[in-house]
Parts: sequence; C-alpha cells; structure tokens
Amino acid sequence: MTLSSKRELIQAIRKVYRKSTKAQKGAHLDHLQLATGLKRNYLNRLLLLGYKAKQRKPGRKSRYASDPEFMEALKRIWVATRYLSGKLLKRSIKFYTTTYEMHRGVLAADVSEKLRRISPATIDRILLPTKRQLGRGKAPLHPTRISGI
Repeated sequence: MTLSSKRELIQAIRKVYRKSTKAQKGAHLDHLQLATGLKRNYLNRLLLLGYKAKQRKPGRKSRYASDPEFMEALKRIWVATRYLSGKLLKRSIKFYTTTYEMHRGVLAADVSEKLRRISPATIDRILLPTKRQLGRGKAPLHPTRISGI
C-alpha cells in the first residue's frame, strides 16, 4: 500500500473514528493495522489529530542579508578572492576592504563593521543563493556569470 493510499484510508475513517465507542475504535484500529501495517498508537494519533504539516518557525531577521550595500561589497570581495570559502574569505576580508574602497569608494561605517564581524558560517549561508545561481557547485567558472556584480 502506498503512502498516499494510506493517508486517504486514514482520512476516510477519521470522522467515523471520532464518534465511535471504545469497542468500535478498537475494531477500526485492528482493521487499519492490518491494511496499512502501521502501529496502533501511531494510527490512534493520526485518527485523532490528523497529519500535521511540518512548518518551520520563522527565525529572526538577518542583519546582513537585508543590507544591499553590504551584500554588494561581500559579493564583490568574494569574486575578487576567486570564490574563497567562508572560512578563508573571513581571513582575507580585512585585506580586500582597502582595495575595494580604492576602486569603489569608501564603505559606510556600519558596512565595514559588519564585514569585520561576520562569521565564516554566516558568509557561507548568505552566499549560498549566489553559489547556486552559478550552477557549478563550489567551483564556478568565471566571475562574469554572476548577475548584478
């Protein structure tokens, strides 16, 4: 029996199960246990509560990704370092910010502070959509393939 057919069967019996007596509920559980191969306790929970959709709790707002000037600076430095990993990029940010400021102009104080304080894991997390956009995993071919940089 497929998962979708099991769900359909459980949903069909669910309304009847709630209004049944204890003896009838036992009979429904016996029938479903034989038909689906699932455990009685799990079937009881499904019949009473139903299937719950897994919902992620909203996390806090990112202090980095919402700042477009910061994101542009980080992406340009990342491209200039030839796509270093977050761990290596974190070490080289302090050297590349001076070069960035020479070519692009002075960074705002809060942006340069964010660049100094960002962790390597956060760098990887923020750059993940851009890495996926390149389409070649962790080793992209050429910096011109990144749009908007």
